Amino acid sequence: ANSTGNIVLSANQRIWFQQEGLPTASLGQGGTVTFRAGSEFISDVDLLSAGRSIDIQAPRIQTQSINTALGANAGSISLTGLNGQPAQSAIVANLITSNQDVTIRANQISTQFILTNASSNLDHSGTVTLQSQDYIRVGGVLTNGKPVTLSAAIDQPGSFVQSGTIRTIGGAVTMQADRINTGLIWTSPDTSGNAGNVSLNARTDLRTSRIEANGKGTGSAGDVQLINRTGDVLIDSIQAYGGQQGGRVNIQGDRIQIVGRNFIQLNGTIVGTPETATSIRARESITIQHQGGKTNQPFIIGDPTINGTAGALQIGETVLDRGLFAIQANPVESRPIDRLSIVSQNDAPVFSSNLQAVQFFLKPGQSLQFTLTDLGLRPAIDRNQDQIRLLIRPTQQFLEAGGRLLDPNGLPISLDRSIQLSDRLTYVAPRQNAIVFDAFEVIAIDVPFSTMFSAGTTGITLRFDNLQILPQSEPAAPEPESSTTSVAKGSSISNVSSEELAAMDAQLSEEFRSAGIQANFTQTLGDPSVLIQQIEKQTGIRSAFVYLRSAKNQGSDELVITWVTAKGRFQRRVLLNPNELSETVTQFRREVTNPLRTHTKSYLPTAKQLYRWIISPIEEDLTAQGITNLVFLPEAGLRSLPYSALHNGRQFLIERFSVGLMPSLSLTRLNYQKLNQAPILAIGISEATQGQAPLPMVRAELSTIAQLWKQETRYLNQEATLQRLQTARQRQPFQVLHLATHANFRAGQPKEAYIQLWNEQLKLEQIRAFDWNTPPVELLVLSACRTAIGDRESELGFAGLAIQAGVKTTVASLWSVNDAATTALISQFYDALMTAPSKADALRQAQLAMARGQISIEDGKITGFRQGLTVQVPEGLQVSDPNFRHPYYWAAFTMVGNPW
Repeated sequence: ANSTGNIVLSANQRIWFQQEGLPTASLGQGGTVTFRAGSEFISDVDLLSAGRSIDIQAPRIQTQSINTALGANAGSISLTGLNGQPAQSAIVANLITSNQDVTIRANQISTQFILTNASSNLDHSGTVTLQSQDYIRVGGVLTNGKPVTLSAAIDQPGSFVQSGTIRTIGGAVTMQADRINTGLIWTSPDTSGNAGNVSLNARTDLRTSRIEANGKGTGSAGDVQLINRTGDVLIDSIQAYGGQQGGRVNIQGDRIQIVGRNFIQLNGTIVGTPETATSIRARESITIQHQGGKTNQPFIIGDPTINGTAGALQIGETVLDRGLFAIQANPVESRPIDRLSIVSQNDAPVFSSNLQAVQFFLKPGQSLQFTLTDLGLRPAIDRNQDQIRLLIRPTQQFLEAGGRLLDPNGLPISLDRSIQLSDRLTYVAPRQNAIVFDAFEVIAIDVPFSTMFSAGTTGITLRFDNLQILPQSEPAAPEPESSTTSVAKGSSISNVSSEELAAMDAQLSEEFRSAGIQANFTQTLGDPSVLIQQIEKQTGIRSAFVYLRSAKNQGSDELVITWVTAKGRFQRRVLLNPNELSETVTQFRREVTNPLRTHTKSYLPTAKQLYRWIISPIEEDLTAQGITNLVFLPEAGLRSLPYSALHNGRQFLIERFSVGLMPSLSLTRLNYQKLNQAPILAIGISEATQGQAPLPMVRAELSTIAQLWKQETRYLNQEATLQRLQTARQRQPFQVLHLATHANFRAGQPKEAYIQLWNEQLKLEQIRAFDWNTPPVELLVLSACRTAIGDRESELGFAGLAIQAGVKTTVASLWSVNDAATTALISQFYDALMTAPSKADALRQAQLAMARGQISIEDGKITGFRQGLTVQVPEGLQVSDPNFRHPYYWAAFTMVGNPW
């Protein structure tokens, strides 16, 4: 074709150039040739033109080489999808043009070699731009002074850029992806001129060969920036010197290894030996920011084995050929020579537990066995996901008193030996009476022991006192002084207008929105009484919504209780002394969450008092209406209260009602859906990962669910990844999602709540991005949840769990519960869910089975399940109680969102 006009060839489905004995398809010279195919474009032959631009638009593109530089002028090359969208895939051999651009936009890109200065005039060149969602593979690129951009989606796990040699002769090179692996990058000019800048930005892995960005004559050296957000950086060597200015090198990564070397040049003369050659030579400056890897290793100039350089660092005429820069508890910047900055980036681990000290009372010479888990200490968390070690450091008072602390092998605890939370330690009191305070500190460190022992964070102090003797049996806890409920004057049961209730609900919703917790749906709040009537028709369950908020009344505090049933909206007020409610709630939570008190009923006085304040004022009306389900909508301070463990002196609240928690009515999906035949996706992590403690019962937990629930798909440990989670839901619309892994609601950060997957922490907001509301996930179960109890923001995160995750209902725990007890309750919950009229009733049945001692541990197995199942407890897992009657084991589990 010799026409100078444009050519457009369109097909609804496929365009296919078959070989049929011809090696090429010549398109002549002239305007643009556009191929537009509805499904795919295939060319088994080379596409050639003497100056025409070639534009291919199709969902899938596969072709031999494309050459538009066969005439006096060349044409551009563009491969994209339809209607401005990227193609699904683009597979092409070589791309050749001159002084024109090459552009490919496809989710998956694979090409051999790209040349944009094919003419005899080497000054003529074009840009190269490859944009992808998944990956880019390119054998090599050659341009002359024009930029090369290879960009995959950096926030998509598994995306990558893989390239051979890239030579731009002055053009910039830019890459980004989750993983980057490149050959030689050469941006230096051939003669005088500027070198191109080099910028590689990865998220988990960055590997590159030699980088040459040297300016010449009056030009500038290129700036080199290699950034890996969370992973390692592996480089051969970097040269960015020469010219009149420029030459700044900036490298950031977890571990940084620069394994190659070049001979040192001083004043234009090569000096030294290969042992003193440079790994980085820069004209202006070098900045290295590292995190030392998971074990926080120092950065060593002269040793690239773990974290460092093979050769020297040279800036201008100054050379540093040796140096060790250790990680410390906090970020530290070192400047060993002018214009060289080495930043050791680290944050000390922190404990999620709110414990400060535990005190024991023993007789002289008496011994005591315990684990740190028994004391309520939870795993330390490291924001850098470093390897954490726990150490026990004795105080001077202990050393002087003569007591002994022994490890599980009966040997004295030593400062250089790590311990585990599950290790059974033995304390032996001295024979003589002596008081020991602050006997030991349990600290967490994430640096080598020899580097910085003071880099640890104290998690708990153990105090042993052998002068004040602990009674053999704990005395009955005293009743609180306020043992009766005082109803506010004039506060008989009163009706509440629909406007007042709507304002109350809106206030709760606004509190969540202000914290950045937004629902991904909209609904108009109708009459809640009508909703309750509809639910009763569908399930036979009579529900009541119970709003709890505090108010001031003439110097006293009031608890305002508003409840809604099928018969209307009602309210009562309870008079309290100032701060009495919050102090009682705090004391109740302290008693019920203490694993050392599981053989006592120390929680009972405050459990009874809270029952009198919250339930007694409305109990008569609830009984008269036959209410069996309570849905609490509390204000701040009452959202992490384990309502199921409130007690009237004869029985727990859960023995009369099923219980749930809602953020607000308008933020909750309120329709009913039975789940006894719903498919389940179960994901679990039993092994330690990214600084989290192992959960040894998870494997048994998932296995038990599989026995109970036939429509179950599961992924364990290394298979428990974000990609698995996404693709599994896309393949099958699972209605129930079970995550047996760590989840954390951080103090002060409601939006930072996360779920631990195998290789990353999944923010709850990311789950919403999966678009799981079409159809909606009906139930999300988190069986190893951890909440900063008492912190307002973490309470918001917990109570807003269903909103953040974009699911209808969640079941999660307010505190970390014994691993065996968790498996027992979760197994019983799924068993009950197959026949229970509602999700809340299934949870109630499971909690009752625990509270009544029906489920227990016998001969290393959990027994008592309705279907006769038994669950083996892994050897070495310490379980101090043979049964799980105490609310510590079952009251933590809370249903949030829609309880039906």
